[in-house]
Amino acid sequence: MNYLERITDKERQLSALIKRMDEDVLLYYLSPYKMMDDTGKKRISGSVSVTLNRTGVLAWNVIAGMGRASEQVIVESEGKRVDTHYVEDFVKAAFASANAQRVARGGWPLNPYADEQVCIRGGCARKVLFQDNEKGIFTPEITPWDIRYVTYEVGGEGLEWAAYKTLRSKELVEAEYANIPKLGGGTRSVTVSGKEAEVIDVWDREHNEVWIDKKLEFEQPHSFGFCPVVIEKVTLGSMLADRNSLSHGGESIFFLIRGIAPELNRLASIMQTLNLLSVKGPQQYSPGGGAPGETPEYDEALSPGAMTNVGTGGRIGPIDFGDAQASAQIAYAQLEKAAEQGSLSSFDLGTFTQQMSAVALVQIGEGRDQVFAPRLDTKARHNVATANMAIEQTIQTGHGVELGTRGHKRLFDIGKLEGEYEISYKYFPKSPTEDIARFIMADHASRWLSDEDIAKDILRREDPAGDRRRKLVDKASLLSPTVMRYEVIQALLDMAEAGDEDAEKKAKIMTAEIGMTIGQVMQGGIPQAETRPESMLPLLAPGGKSSAKKAAELQGLPRPEVGGE
Repeated sequence: MNYLERITDKERQLSALIKRMDEDVLLYYLSPYKMMDDTGKKRISGSVSVTLNRTGVLAWNVIAGMGRASEQVIVESEGKRVDTHYVEDFVKAAFASANAQRVARGGWPLNPYADEQVCIRGGCARKVLFQDNEKGIFTPEITPWDIRYVTYEVGGEGLEWAAYKTLRSKELVEAEYANIPKLGGGTRSVTVSGKEAEVIDVWDREHNEVWIDKKLEFEQPHSFGFCPVVIEKVTLGSMLADRNSLSHGGESIFFLIRGIAPELNRLASIMQTLNLLSVKGPQQYSPGGGAPGETPEYDEALSPGAMTNVGTGGRIGPIDFGDAQASAQIAYAQLEKAAEQGSLSSFDLGTFTQQMSAVALVQIGEGRDQVFAPRLDTKARHNVATANMAIEQTIQTGHGVELGTRGHKRLFDIGKLEGEYEISYKYFPKSPTEDIARFIMADHASRWLSDEDIAKDILRREDPAGDRRRKLVDKASLLSPTVMRYEVIQALLDMAEAGDEDAEKKAKIMTAEIGMTIGQVMQGGIPQAETRPESMLPLLAPGGKSSAKKAAELQGLPRPEVGGE
């Protein structure tokens, strides 16, 4: 199969989609707007062109919001022999290792890269290679691909092949492909004639090949049994079978304002042009007497304090264009409303300052979630597919692997990664303002709903059951003085271990008071304080002492002994 021809055919099929992505990038980068005539081919001379920052503000707010969303990795299995926590630790360590490797090479971390891709491109792609390198050292590699330059084909069993086309400098290409093996034995090096070269990295179910400047330069087989690339598209846009539906699938965050943004720039440009004309607008000159005369210079005739003789019946006056500015303002208000409905509200963009009710804040948050949810779902599917592929490739190595970042590396047994289980990612967008509104609603709902329902449906907590357990653990120190004493000593010991000498002294004092050593405390051996509760019966029985007198006597009782025998 000639992949160079297949890639060219695919690019031709995706030409409308590629054009859409290129146009979206202009909105993302706030490419300077130029006011053109009705044909769109000629710039209007004398006009002022204004580029509003709305599309850029929208993009950065959504991308930043996705980055702020808390991430939760969940592994579930019905098999009792599957250690789900062990698999979760492996997934986290695998991503951490791949991220550390990318940052060390000057690349972007995986999640921020995916956030930008799903927002601006409408999809995301990655190459996943967890394998032993030529020196037998296990290397975890996750390389994100810009889906704008990815072509691929899906078959009955999933991805058949995927290719990534990039432009790289001569130095990078020659350094990466130096001393590569030749088919007949030995090695050779790739040379690039120009300052940069087009590199196409192609992977299928059996092998990998690299084309440099349309020439096949490198091939190598692999034993994965599948194409080691994961690709996801945002589930927002057209899913119809129309001929042009490809260009409307996997939409970016601009898809509802793609036509409105240029019109907002046009109207802003018109209003600024009219403002400029109000300062120095075109004038009409009549010399009077019916005979044509020489037109005076504009600055000489209309500069402050100038005096111009126009003759009998002559005049200099402005040209009436009608109330164009008022019409532009009305149209601008309508377009601005449409743009807000198709993106984020002024509240989410930080430009709304009026105080709002808790219900209104929650409603705004739900509208914001409609922008985030499809992209967070895509990001979750992308990470799940990456994790599953990394696990499958790791198991194929047949040996334990070390993963993690510096100081937090861990050896994983591939035997514990086998079995039937499901990996899922969950993301929870965070908004302090909306959280406050939900807390207010939760407080009112506590009269009718259970704590679990409030946590799940109103507060939208990630782990309501875990929240309840932690809350009960916190209450333990309030209900039990012994637990409180243990927590205080433990906190002092932690501070002492960090080098706080005063904390160490205080810990020794507290342990000495209860007749124990620090080692005994560390083993959880704090004795419970003895109490001798007084019976309530004498207070209730006829002839018993009054409560006031009994309380006074209690003040004089000796303190209960602590520690016991």
